[in-house]
Amino acid sequence: NTILKNEISERRQVQKELLQSERKFQDLYDSAPDMYISVDAKTANVINCNQAVVEQLQYKKEEIIGRPVFGLYTPESAEYTKAKIFPKFQKTGLIREEELQLQQKDGKKIDVSLNVNAVRDEQGEIIASRSIWRDISENKKVRKEIQQIQKLESIGTLAGGVAHEINNPINGIMN
Repeated sequence: NTILKNEISERRQVQKELLQSERKFQDLYDSAPDMYISVDAKTANVINCNQAVVEQLQYKKEEIIGRPVFGLYTPESAEYTKAKIFPKFQKTGLIREEELQLQQKDGKKIDVSLNVNAVRDEQGEIIASRSIWRDISENKKVRKEIQQIQKLESIGTLAGGVAHEINNPINGIMN
């Protein structure tokens, strides 16, 4: 009888620790700044997502779970993902640093970097994906501004060179 009580007590303790661990994981998952999303490998339907996905895309979680992941991308990115990324993932189980665009509920586009890892069953078959979308909209905007500045610098250098080349003969004539 004492042995049985000890076993029951140990099981309850293990269950309690497992529940605490699960809550910690869920808290980390939900409060992560990047968008985390899990997708069924056969149907391409969303299994789960974190709060960042809900906030960034402006959908309710219930509107995201169960829908095809391709519907969260812009039409161009959805086509590219279907044609190139999804087949590559099914083959390798891994995607790194793919730049795509998501579309918010109101139609606004978000530039993201996609990283994907496979979830496999006991036989090693891919059953789902764990994906991270990192918002790179601000980075792309800054890169574009830097390119514009570099272009203007190049034009300025060219204009200075041209002015110098024109001024040399004019100075000679004026002298």
